[in-house]
Parts: sequence; C-alpha cells; structure tokens
Amino acid sequence: MWFTKITKSGNSFKTKESYLKKKTEGSSLFSVKFLSSFFLTCSLTISFALQLKNRIDNVQQSRDTSAIVYFTVIFSTMGMSMVLQILEKKKAVISSLIHVLLWFFLLLTLVPVNINELSSSDYNLPFLILNIPSVILLLVVQSFPDLSGHDPDTLAAAPPASVASHVSRIMFSWLGPIVWKGYWNPLTQADVPPSESNVDVRTNVEEFIMQWANHVKRNRIDFTKDGSTRKKLSILWPLLKAFGPNFLLGNFLALIFYSLKLAGPMVRKAICF
Repeated sequence: MWFTKITKSGNSFKTKESYLKKKTEGSSLFSVKFLSSFFLTCSLTISFALQLKNRIDNVQQSRDTSAIVYFTVIFSTMGMSMVLQILEKKKAVISSLIHVLLWFFLLLTLVPVNINELSSSDYNLPFLILNIPSVILLLVVQSFPDLSGHDPDTLAAAPPASVASHVSRIMFSWLGPIVWKGYWNPLTQADVPPSESNVDVRTNVEEFIMQWANHVKRNRIDFTKDGSTRKKLSILWPLLKAFGPNFLLGNFLALIFYSLKLAGPMVRKAICF
C-alpha cells in the first residue's frame, strides 16, 4: 500500500496494521496540513496555468511547442493532485507516498527548467520565484503526518512508524523521541514501542504456519506414517508464499545498491582518465 489507509466498518476504522480503530467525534475535516497543501497546490496550478497561457501566446513567434507540452502536463498533474488530496482526506490518509514522490521529482525537473527560462528573453520572474519555493514548502508539509480525525489514545498506543509520514519513515526520524529518551535516561521494556505487524514475530510465525499447513494439506501428507516411506516436502514453497515478495524486493534493492557501488570506481576512472 502506498499510504496508511483507514476504511470504515460500522463504528470502527481499520488500518493495514489494525491499530487506528476509532475516529474522534466532531473532529475537523480541514486540518492544517490539508489546507496548507491544498492552498500551495492551488497557487502552483494557477502559476502553471498562467505560464501555459504565456507560452501559447508566444508560440507563433518561437514555434517551439515543447514548452507548451511540458506546462500542459504539469498543469494537468496539479489538477489531479488536488482531486487526490480531497480523496485522501475523505479516506483519512495519514501520509501519501504519491505526493512525496510527486513533489520531489517535480522539484528536480523545475530546477533545470527555471535555469533555461532565465536564459531566455521572455521569462517571467514572479513565476520563477513562486514555483520552486512552493514545491519545497509542499515537501516540508508532506514531512508531517495528518493525524486529524483519529483517536489520540489509539494513536498513542500505535507503533510510531505506522502513524509517521513517509518522509519520516524514509529518514527514520520517528525514532527521534525514543533515542532522546534513551540518551537522558536508561530505557526500560515499557519504553519500547509496539512493532508493526510486518515485523512482528507472532504475525510472521502465524503466516508461515498457515502456509505450511496449506502445503501439507495440498500434498496430502500423513505424518503418522514412517518417515522413510513418507513423501518429502520442501520448506521452500511455504517460505516463498509467506515472505517471498518481501525477500524479492529486498534482493532487488540490494542488487541496485551493490551494482551502483561497484560501478562507482569504474565511472570515476572513466571520467578521470
């Protein structure tokens, strides 16, 4: 899942980790994070719309349609982003990975585009000043989780990582309070927060036992028979069904990491010599 989603079921709410189960009565729909993000996105949309209009007006002279295509795509993306923000707020999304990636990659594309705009004779300085700071502010806003509408007691009992923003999960900043508490005073077992379901031993063991039982049932193995005549079962398939996707993702990321690490000295050598 790209976000921590809460779906309504009667009077309770369920997350992927099954921790946030109640919604605070009378809580405001319009949180500070939502209003800030939506306002900044609206300002960006207006800015890109005006830049698109300016490009269309000048296309007769320059005959360059690439900028029109670029600003049209960006303008459409901003519109879809505003619709998505409203849907996420209605579904009580705590943090959106889509928007974290959107603002990050948009910032990467805006830097060379703005540099190119400054080199042209018909650039619009107010638009250039507005774009990049707005995207940076949107990234900062996405660094905070939107916890409005959730029971504070339930949030306090939830694993810190499950109620943190995706930026916080990437940077491991949700560990900060625990680290500082351990810095000033020795930690006790009561200070250790609960773990998420995907790293919880009981949950993982139960998943493996279920896959193993299904594997045994599918192959019709009778463990009351003598081991020398009984069909041999491989533990590999239950392991792959229980944890295969996580293992494959981890190995894929490790392949990218070690490939880049090995390629680094070769690239430096090719550049320097």
